[in-house]
Amino acid sequence: MKHLVIVAPTIKTGGGKELLLYLIEYLQTHYPQTQVELYIDKSLQIKNSPGNFHIVHISKAMDTLKLYGKHFSNALYFGNLPPYRKTTNSAVYFHNRYLLLSLAELFSLPNSKLIYKIKNLIRQAYVKLFIKNVDFVACQNSKIQQQFMSKYGYKNVKVLPFFRICDEAAEKTDKIFDFCYISLAHPHKNHLTLFKALEILAKQNIEMSIALTIEDDKKELIEKIEQINAISGVKIVNFGVVPKEKACNIYRQSRCLVFPSTSESFGLPLIEASKLGLCVISSNLPYTFEVVKPSRVFDPASAEDIAEKMKESLDQELEPGLCLVDDELDALIKKLTK
Repeated sequence: MKHLVIVAPTIKTGGGKELLLYLIEYLQTHYPQTQVELYIDKSLQIKNSPGNFHIVHISKAMDTLKLYGKHFSNALYFGNLPPYRKTTNSAVYFHNRYLLLSLAELFSLPNSKLIYKIKNLIRQAYVKLFIKNVDFVACQNSKIQQQFMSKYGYKNVKVLPFFRICDEAAEKTDKIFDFCYISLAHPHKNHLTLFKALEILAKQNIEMSIALTIEDDKKELIEKIEQINAISGVKIVNFGVVPKEKACNIYRQSRCLVFPSTSESFGLPLIEASKLGLCVISSNLPYTFEVVKPSRVFDPASAEDIAEKMKESLDQELEPGLCLVDDELDALIKKLTK
C-alpha cells in the first residue's frame, strides 16, 4: 500500500486551513488505498476519518519541534517550513507571502505587532537554513516561484496550485449583496482603504450593500463599520469568521467580489467568485492576473479609484471574472506517493 505523511501542525486558520481541509477531503475521496499519516493541530477535528487515515493531534510546541526532526519519506510539509532533518521524497507546500518579504518590507508592515514581525524574520532564517532537506517546494503561482528561488537560492520550485471551489446551489439564490469580500483582516488585506472607499460612496448617497468576514476581535475595523453604516445608504454586514459552506452562501448571494488586497500568494477568493459567475473587481497587481481575468481593476492604494470601480459595477452589468488556473492537487499527490 502506498503511503503519504502530511505534517501540518502550524495550520490553524485562514486560507492555509481551507487548503489543508480540501487536501484531506481529496485524499479521502480519491485515494482510499493510500495510507495517510496526518499530523495536525489539536484545534482541527476531521470528520468521517476513514480507516486509511492515522491522525495525530499536536498540542504542544515541543511536540511540533520534535516532529520536524523525524525522518519521514513521502512527506508533505504543509505549512511553509521544512524539516531540520533530511527526508526522502518530500516537499514543502509554500503559501506564506510574509516569508518572502525583505527586512525593510517586513518591518514596515502597518497594523502589525513587533513580535509578529520578529517571528517571521526567524522563520525566514529557518527556511534558508533547512530548505535543502526536502526534494522540492510546491507553490501556487509563477510569481511566488520566482520570488522564492531568488530569496532562498533554491531552484527546485514547482507551480502546483490547488483549490476547492464552491458547488453550484441546487436552487437559484437571491442576490442580496452588491459586493462581498471574503477575507480575514490581515494587514495586507487592506480593509482600511476599502472602508475609505465605502465612506466616499456613502457621502455620495450611493445605495449599496457589502458582506464581509472580519474577525470579531478587530475592534478598530468593527467600529469603522458602525460609523459607515450610520452615514446613509451604504450597508455593511459583517459575518465574522465563517466556515466554507457559509462563505459559499455569501458568494452566491452577492453580485460582485471586491478584492483590494495588496499582496497574495494565490488569491483563492478570486477563483471561488469567478467559478460562481460573480464579477470580480480586484487590485491591479500581478497576483490578480495570475489566476483570473478580472471584470475591473483598481489601484489598491487609492480609495477614490476603488470607489469609482465599485460605482461602475452598480451602474452597469459587468462580465464575470474568468478563472485562468487548473487544480493540480492530483499531480502533487502522485509526485509524493510514487
